Amino acid sequence: MNFFSADGEKDLRRAKMEAGILTDMFNKMTKSCHKKCIVKEYSQDLSVGEMACIDRCVGKYIQTQEKIGFVLNQFEQQQKQIEAQGGGQTQAKLF
Repeated sequence: MNFFSADGEKDLRRAKMEAGILTDMFNKMTKSCHKKCIVKEYSQDLSVGEMACIDRCVGKYIQTQEKIGFVLNQFEQQQKQIEAQGGGQTQAKLF
């Protein structure tokens, strides 16, 4: 990957955007799972129940993000097919 060419600058912008998106997702996941699972704010260590809750919450959050990404990718592909067929007026359905 050559970051000094026009394509390299595009790749660098894309990498920065992806890093920002992942950082945002991680921060939202952390906030959401902390709010749901952490009961004792005064304790330094997590209880067994809190650890189990965090594990489940993180797993579900990531699984949900993957499903959303899959649906959005399908929608994008449908839109590209419609545009390629010259049907710019028609909208593809998400679900």
